[in-house]
Amino acid sequence: MIASNPKPRVTPKQLDRYDRERQAALYRASLGPESKAQKLLQLVEREDRKWNRRIATQGITLSKV
Repeated sequence: MIASNPKPRVTPKQLDRYDRERQAALYRASLGPESKAQKLLQLVEREDRKWNRRIATQGITLSKV
């Protein structure tokens, strides 16, 4: 029987990199046309959900957009 590995913990470095990418996407959304902004905001929300699932077990939450 193979032991299942627990999910790897999210490191502060990974979280910091994601936060920088998230801020950059929000900034680009504020510059461009509205249709492109909506797509970027949806992407950010989708990524937030993914990251919140990964870090929920560690007692960390991302700030809302």
